[in-house]
Amino acid sequence: FYSALRQLREDYHRVGRFDDANSKLDELCKLLAAKTLDVRGNNGSSSILDSTRILQTIAGDNAPGVARALRDAYAQVIATYSDSMAAFGSDSDLRIRDDDDEFARALLPVIDSLPTDLDSSSDRWSFDGLNEAFGHFIQDSFRNRKEDAQYMTPPEVVSAIVDIAIEDIRLDRKLVKGRRRVFVADPTCGVGSFLAAMYRQSGRVEFRSRTLADFISLVGQDKVERMVRLSNVNLKVFAESEAAISLGNSVIGTSPLDVWKGKLDLILTNPPFGASFSTQDILSRSKPADFPVLHHMANIGLLPQTIDSEYALLDKEIGMLRPGGRILMVVPDHVVSGGGFAERFRRELLKANRIGESEFLQTTTIAAS
Repeated sequence: FYSALRQLREDYHRVGRFDDANSKLDELCKLLAAKTLDVRGNNGSSSILDSTRILQTIAGDNAPGVARALRDAYAQVIATYSDSMAAFGSDSDLRIRDDDDEFARALLPVIDSLPTDLDSSSDRWSFDGLNEAFGHFIQDSFRNRKEDAQYMTPPEVVSAIVDIAIEDIRLDRKLVKGRRRVFVADPTCGVGSFLAAMYRQSGRVEFRSRTLADFISLVGQDKVERMVRLSNVNLKVFAESEAAISLGNSVIGTSPLDVWKGKLDLILTNPPFGASFSTQDILSRSKPADFPVLHHMANIGLLPQTIDSEYALLDKEIGMLRPGGRILMVVPDHVVSGGGFAERFRRELLKANRIGESEFLQTTTIAAS
């Protein structure tokens, strides 16, 4: 699958007519989702999107070309699984023309190599390999585009953070004591990597005579419509989970996520770094309870005119937790160890919260974003 993705990137430049990286990813995601649904529906057997099936349909006189055959097979799948494919919105059709035969042939190896093994430790479909490869493909595609790369988190980091969260739940039952549901959120969810991994990995953990996934409710938000769409696809199709993913700004003004204030058990997130916000803009459009640390620092004259997004998000997201809730968040080093404003912010933050631990990642780990 890795090799096929690498080759596809080259083929996109050679034969693909899509000059926009977002369009390329959308078309690839449609095909992978369709193959996933088709194979799952057939209990792991072959898919009508496999190359052997596609090539059989183009044999003989007056047969359609590869592009037409692939598009027809895709149409059959989405007609069968229209509810799941609705995550793509109004743009669920495959945008391949009849004269795109060479490009269609380039797509077949990726479709063929999609991991389709059942997870041996649970009855849930295992797509860890798919999500990891898909994450790497996105990261490589957007390596030089900061505005897109900021939405990506290396799959290894996602998996490690989710493992810590699950272990917290297993070892500290006070975190979920008396709770019928465990509400897990990512306020800047991007493509939904943390939420999908949380659901998938918790499906392998025994909890209250069932699996932990049976007790988890997922909540996400992003300010970019394309990310909301991809997050819905990732969760509904690949992770086989239901989630409430909304479109909204998690920093400035009001958003659909506000209804969860003070109700979340767990937040897993890697928010965008480096964006600057006017403190006056944040304070004038929020209540003190929304940003308790920033409002307090403003009252005592310790708040600069602008702050980085990571401080605003950390302050607001902690306020979204219920008492005793926890947040696992990727932040730049200066949030943890910087002086000046960073040190004053930490001092105020620790008056009402506790930092359980800090794990330092290699500088190159999230270098692309």
